Amino acid sequence: MPEFRRVKGPSAQKEAGKENPDNRAELEEAAVGEQQQLPDLTNDAQQSEHYRREKIRNHIGHASLLGVWLAWSIGVVAVVIWTWHLLAPSEWRYLEDVQIDRLESILFGVVITALVSAFGRKYF
Repeated sequence: MPEFRRVKGPSAQKEAGKENPDNRAELEEAAVGEQQQLPDLTNDAQQSEHYRREKIRNHIGHASLLGVWLAWSIGVVAVVIWTWHLLAPSEWRYLEDVQIDRLESILFGVVITALVSAFGRKYF
């Protein structure tokens, strides 16, 4: 979270002879005239930019994690359906042979791709 700086209250503004709290230029002029240290706006801008970037990265990280869990869940459901059609009697099956073949080709394609990818990362 960004750090907040303390702003002078209405009593300090009245001491400087300023009635309007929105008149920032006159407040800055009064601060410079009194030799007060002005806030470092560059540092504040960098901190705000850092906070925004981290917030976006957090959102992307959460979305990626959701995508991984969703893909994993779909994979588990597909394996359960495929296993069911292997073990259940023919009267209990609800997919046709063409659909089962397509499911098998997708599952085995994903498994082979994952194995090749893991092998490639390890040895190349």
